[in-house]
Amino acid sequence: MAGGSLGVGGAITTPTYVQTDGLLNGAGSLTVTQSFSKSGGTLGMTGPLSITQTSGNLVFSNPTALTLGAVSTVSGAIDITATGGLTTTVPVAANGGVLKLTALSPINVGSGGLSSTGDMTLTAMTPSPSSIIRLDGALVSGGNVTLLAYAGIIQNASISGQNIDAT
Repeated sequence: MAGGSLGVGGAITTPTYVQTDGLLNGAGSLTVTQSFSKSGGTLGMTGPLSITQTSGNLVFSNPTALTLGAVSTVSGAIDITATGGLTTTVPVAANGGVLKLTALSPINVGSGGLSSTGDMTLTAMTPSPSSIIRLDGALVSGGNVTLLAYAGIIQNASISGQNIDAT
């Protein structure tokens, strides 16, 4: 997607998704089965974003909130920034790298949890009472786990890693 606006009311499944500009919005969902690249534009969908990145790292930012479905890399890192909140519903797994999630308001980890073979960092540090990290799913890291939340951390699930730092 290189520009314009596309409203989606249902589910979209594609092997490859590239977005350099424009707006993909609506109540639908997006599933990418092989390769995801986003260097600009906005994902404004209210349904889940599910990605399997079969090669390399999965790195992108979005100027609105995101709901992540099943997101994984085969052999790379995951680094996602959302200007709004960030919610996971099912497992998110960085196989072969670090996992970094940054949101300018809450991060809500659903029952599917998060896993990484490398370090894991969750950051919600906007000076706001809504900048919390809520853990309803397990965090499992092969490296260090760092949780940074301006307004607090609600832990309802286990955290495992080499070192754990919650601030």
